[in-house]
Amino acid sequence: MTRPLIAVDIGNSHIKVGVFDGVDCTGLPLPIQTFGQPLTELDFASWRNVLPTDPCPWFVVSVQRQVEQQLAAYVLKNQIASRYHLISNHELPIRIQVEKPDLVGTDRVIAACGVNLLRDCDRPAIVIDAGSAATVDFISVTGEFCGGAILPGKQMIANALYEKTDLLPYVELSQMDSAPESIGTSSVSAIYSGLHWGFVGGIRELVSRMQSQASVCPQIFISGGDAPILSQEIEGDTFIVPELVLSAINAEMTRRTLTSSAAQR
Repeated sequence: MTRPLIAVDIGNSHIKVGVFDGVDCTGLPLPIQTFGQPLTELDFASWRNVLPTDPCPWFVVSVQRQVEQQLAAYVLKNQIASRYHLISNHELPIRIQVEKPDLVGTDRVIAACGVNLLRDCDRPAIVIDAGSAATVDFISVTGEFCGGAILPGKQMIANALYEKTDLLPYVELSQMDSAPESIGTSSVSAIYSGLHWGFVGGIRELVSRMQSQASVCPQIFISGGDAPILSQEIEGDTFIVPELVLSAINAEMTRRTLTSSAAQR
């Protein structure tokens, strides 16, 4: 029986974990289980109730060094990993064509690796990840990570509006379950409108400009909580990819394990 694999994505405000059965290495299989916590409410001990009972390999991408160090210490102390590995950009099978490749978030790079498994080989791709901070990245026809744009997510902007003004209320975007009307009739609904449509408009403008610079029309791959809405608002061949980063971690680490095993025979 194949040992499960644990993929972890430590973002700017949340940590997300995916459990994979480690069997299907074609495409980007979804995790059989996911769970996560805000970084402000971390409780590693509670994970024991949802993790596999036997030690299994852990593979991690992180943009929060302190939280990653805390996770590594907990995992190793409690011996719940047969292997613990923090993934770095230089070990991934993709050329990073930016000024300082080592400073690009590994979550962005491994997401690009995942999209390289999905896109048509004769077309470039645009990768959108709408998380705490949203990223819009471009992958060339030859599969190179060419860089992109980073912008604040909607909740981050909502927090800034509340913290930097005197009278504007705090809004929780999890309470907004559909696209708001553009004309808000209260402070709260006006904030909802500005946050949502400003965010959608920014993403749409970035995609449009990247499309105009590409010699071949790119495919568009979207991940994150706003993927369903964004896919309806962006023109082009759009595909929703649930759990893109976690699935890309699993795909890359499974491929590497199989390659290593074959080389040792």
